[in-house]
Amino acid sequence: MSMIYDEFSGYKETQIKVEEGQPVQVKVSFVTVRGPIDAYIAKDNNRENSSYEGHAIPTSEFTVTLKEQGIYTIRVDAKNHSGSYSFSW
Repeated sequence: MSMIYDEFSGYKETQIKVEEGQPVQVKVSFVTVRGPIDAYIAKDNNRENSSYEGHAIPTSEFTVTLKEQGIYTIRVDAKNHSGSYSFSW
């Protein structure tokens, strides 16, 4: 899941299925030129138990490892954000 844009407002989301005993590494990248962007990765879409949650995310790269079996939601929310994001696995 990725986008490169001059300006993005709204949200995008996708899901990943993690099988028992088969962890998934999600490579995450953000480029922020201006405007806020938030994101989370949560099992069973339960944000209170997020594997990752970020707000007003600056330019950064990192990896999130999903270990528990289940369906994970990756969601990005932005308002007048200029830049890009990428989640790959």
